[in-house]
Amino acid sequence: MTHTSHYRDIKPFCKANDIITTKVSDLVELNGMIEELQAEAEKLKDEIKAYMGDEETMMAGTWRVTWKETVSRRVDTTALKKVLGDALIQIFLDLLRSAVYRE
Repeated sequence: MTHTSHYRDIKPFCKANDIITTKVSDLVELNGMIEELQAEAEKLKDEIKAYMGDEETMMAGTWRVTWKETVSRRVDTTALKKVLGDALIQIFLDLLRSAVYRE
């Protein structure tokens, strides 16, 4: 969602009433608050992880905190396209799809 005062550059649009305008304003404010809270949560996680060091589990009051390293099996197609190009990435993805076994 972007804010612009250059309406002449925008294709035809509908005009919001006061209620919807207030809702848009509230949404923009909430999204800003969410970003701030997510940043604060990440900071707290980093501090907790630093305290735990190599330990996977810790008791904090009545909470059991667990951090385990996980391995992602996802493929970063954007990075692969940069290295392999579109043609080779398509071949790679086709091979990967054919290698998946499901019952």
